[in-house]
Amino acid sequence: MRDLPPRAWTRCEHCQSILALTIADLAQAGGIVRCGHCGRTINALVALYPQPAEDSGPLPVNGMPPLLAAQALPSDPDLPPDADGPSSDVPPTSAGPVLQLDLAPDPPSRAQRLAWPLLALVLLAGVVLQLFGPEAWRVHLPLPGFESPPVVSAARAIEVVSRDMHAHPALPDAWVISAVLLNRSGGDVPWPTIDLRLFDTSQQLIAQRRLQPADYLDPGVRPDGRFGAGLRLPVVLQVASDGTQPAGFSMQFHD
Repeated sequence: MRDLPPRAWTRCEHCQSILALTIADLAQAGGIVRCGHCGRTINALVALYPQPAEDSGPLPVNGMPPLLAAQALPSDPDLPPDADGPSSDVPPTSAGPVLQLDLAPDPPSRAQRLAWPLLALVLLAGVVLQLFGPEAWRVHLPLPGFESPPVVSAARAIEVVSRDMHAHPALPDAWVISAVLLNRSGGDVPWPTIDLRLFDTSQQLIAQRRLQPADYLDPGVRPDGRFGAGLRLPVVLQVASDGTQPAGFSMQFHD
């Protein structure tokens, strides 16, 4: 059997110090030792320089890794060029290895670079439409301290305050219907569509017609205009009859 020397060497994986140890040191904790330079625990068997040794049997283990002193080790031709020990230009430190972390953020993707300019263009177009676009395209948001006027329908805003129906003075089987319409709401409403219905003496419906604003407004009044708040509008209609004499009429208003 080949003789084994009583000493061997290992390298600290943290501070790269060369440590001299004995077979007894390796046997005490199964190859786990503490570096006498940086104080960290290492596995000496991972970086152990193999040497011939005499097998003297197992040695007693006390459970505590032995503390080894750092020693310089001559160059070994079997080791790589940088395995002779730590560089003399770098002072030993107990802080351990220094991690180089790349903290620079990843560059944005092409989609992210294009999304922000497109979003800015959409917002700019929305502002331009709000300021200079058609009224139908604008969004009216309530401002603090200001309440937007309620939307009032013509059916609730307009009321018939005066009405009359009599035979036409010049045309037979024709009747003249006159009424005064009043906008009782607090705001302007569009000119309504009038649903005119004629009834006989037994309140049976005998005729019905839906009148657009151009059918009852004067020629000088725009049909797409507004019925002002508190405004009274006289309406005069001429209705031809098929021989059945109407006894009354009703008006319903629609937007």
